[in-house]
Amino acid sequence: IYMVLYSILSLFNNMINTLWILLLGAYMRSFSVQSDQLFRRVSSTPWENYHQLIDIYASLKTGLGPSFLCKILISGWMMSIFSYNAIYNFRAMAFQEVFVTFAYFMEHLVSLVYLCMTAQSTYDSLQSHSKSIRGIMRTCSEEARIELEIVLGKLESEGPLTAMGFFNIDKTTIVSVLSTVLTYFIILLQMD
Repeated sequence: IYMVLYSILSLFNNMINTLWILLLGAYMRSFSVQSDQLFRRVSSTPWENYHQLIDIYASLKTGLGPSFLCKILISGWMMSIFSYNAIYNFRAMAFQEVFVTFAYFMEHLVSLVYLCMTAQSTYDSLQSHSKSIRGIMRTCSEEARIELEIVLGKLESEGPLTAMGFFNIDKTTIVSVLSTVLTYFIILLQMD
């Protein structure tokens, strides 16, 4: 009964986890689409589009910080537990359980990689507009150049997406989480 209940709860957790990651990725990918649409939109003052773009990014950064933190902490914790559980099942000759546990581990790893790569691409999408602004600054009036310098300063001051300011969410986060998982895995093995 315990294994059946554990399997049902794990399946439910995995479905929720997958849905959350897909929705989060779609939301962050929509930022890139919105940034392209804002850039292409013709307005009387092009810097208004860039102000909107930076405001959208800032709200994305602020609004998703707690979710990023929870997801990364939970994924790290779960990967540590699953890696230990796989070794425990291997020692007990329960090879079917080893594969199931490895699949759960890989699910958390893939979702972590997806989250970090999408966050990195969102930040890169924002920063790619600084080159466009510099190009516009060469051909515009003095008044527009001053406004665009303000926008450029605001754009360059925006950092990558963070987990509530604790750490940046980018490619290096993957390595950090994996090293933490390995550390806890070794500690769990030593306690056994």
